[in-house]
Amino acid sequence: MARKASTGDTLTRDDANAWLRQFPFPGWTALGFQVVVVLAGNALVLWLLASGRLPGAGLILLVVIEFVLLFALAHLAALPVPRAHWFEPPTPWREQLFLLGFLAVWAGGAYSFTLLLIGGWPDFLAYFHDPGRWHATGLSWALGVTFVLALATACGDWLRYRRRGPPFMPALGLEVASRMLTLIFGAIPFAVPIFAAFIGVVKSAERIIAAARAKRWTAAAATLAAALGGLVLLYTMFVALQRAGVNDWAIGYVMAKCVAELLVVAIPIVMREAAAGR
Repeated sequence: MARKASTGDTLTRDDANAWLRQFPFPGWTALGFQVVVVLAGNALVLWLLASGRLPGAGLILLVVIEFVLLFALAHLAALPVPRAHWFEPPTPWREQLFLLGFLAVWAGGAYSFTLLLIGGWPDFLAYFHDPGRWHATGLSWALGVTFVLALATACGDWLRYRRRGPPFMPALGLEVASRMLTLIFGAIPFAVPIFAAFIGVVKSAERIIAAARAKRWTAAAATLAAALGGLVLLYTMFVALQRAGVNDWAIGYVMAKCVAELLVVAIPIVMREAAAGR
């Protein structure tokens, strides 16, 4: 049966255990591989931007179409599942339309201004005037890969539901959430890496202070070195990409995209910690 709607949005231990029953913790090696895949995919995007093959406008168009495609496929895949078997009660269409309207206004306004700022409107409109541009810039291949992987994920969701029974917890929903976060974060691309760096500095400082209080000087020194090394690496990469001709906005956008995808990869860790009551 579906889980009853909670009185709040707080993740409970029962929620986490139910999630882990459907998606067991994959292990640190598998999670590390997923992180490598995310980093490699975004590195490829940066290379396409640096080489001039993919314009910034094409990157925006790619994420928008991916979100619409995944959103539609996720809803189609869920149609055969009785509502009573959903882990979460289906969101009423009125609320979904409100969310889609918000995204349309937010993304439409923010990205229209961005395209004006980076001079990307000609590139954006060219995709609708020249069909060959989709293949030339790699968008057709990227969308094809996204569709095939999404279809495989949807089939996996259905087979898992048929084998294990309710509740129905579609993994494809995580992909939709990832693209939605990318659309939202991408509208304020420079805020995301700055915020992520700030959180990293704060968490590193907490660990260093805790290790120092426990007189674990080696751990404190290693954490400090890792934090400084990470900041230096990010700065070096940013400068190198600038010199390669990548627009500052595009660098920030890909960083925001990477953060959104890594947040989804981190969900098993969050669920494991919640299930353990930590």
